[in-house]
Amino acid sequence: RANPWSTGDGLLAATAIGGAATANLGEFYGHTLAAPPTRFNQTEFQEVGQRYGPVAVALNLDGRRFTDESAGTGEEHLNHAVASQREATAAYVVDAESAEASYYGSPIASVRIEQLVGRDGPVARSESLEGLSEAMAAWGIVAGSALATLTEYDAAIAAGTAERLDPPRRANHYRLATPPFHAVLVRPGITFTCGGLQVDTGMRVLRRQASVTTLPLVSAEPSELTHSAIEGLYAIGCDAGGFSAHGYMGGLSTALVTGRIAGGAAASGDGR
Repeated sequence: RANPWSTGDGLLAATAIGGAATANLGEFYGHTLAAPPTRFNQTEFQEVGQRYGPVAVALNLDGRRFTDESAGTGEEHLNHAVASQREATAAYVVDAESAEASYYGSPIASVRIEQLVGRDGPVARSESLEGLSEAMAAWGIVAGSALATLTEYDAAIAAGTAERLDPPRRANHYRLATPPFHAVLVRPGITFTCGGLQVDTGMRVLRRQASVTTLPLVSAEPSELTHSAIEGLYAIGCDAGGFSAHGYMGGLSTALVTGRIAGGAAASGDGR
């Protein structure tokens, strides 16, 4: 996650010789990490990952909620939403009860928060939402807006009207009522993009259309837009795009299946 070697070399090399790219190059899979000044190295991404976001309340630097934290198939939806916020930064807020809530087997918030304290991570703690909002002001979060948002959120959960919030909260209806309250500053960690190279069912990289004009494509059906394969060139796993789109279907399983297909084709010489 966020490793320094993922610089798009394969995509650039393939497109330079005519390979076609898929849609969804702006979508990615990943998980939020504790923001600076948290100290960690490339072997410690799991320890600093903050994967409890869907049971927390997420605030941007304006002190506002910006998405349904519980949406999607996992924490990757929220992680992607954080990336679109100002400075790609948000704060996850939990109370004593939600800090002990399990989410798809991920470590609970209280465990991750305790680990961050020893890493100089950005953690705020208070016995009241007022105090927590004031503490978050040191991160550049608007304290007044944060307090109003958190208060409104808790009232809606208590009244059973979470779906009327803007944005709504459709699941994981945890209140912010039991002190102590904690907030953690987070930023998105990118594991891989959903977009990539276009491939056929044999994992052969497809060539971009060679037409010098896009006019014939205006009225064409998708089935008419055929692409030829680049001989001997395959793409697998996250280098091949189109398997996921603003969601996640499993990176390792995709790599295993597509790798076996491409490996078998390459070994048999069936690259045409």
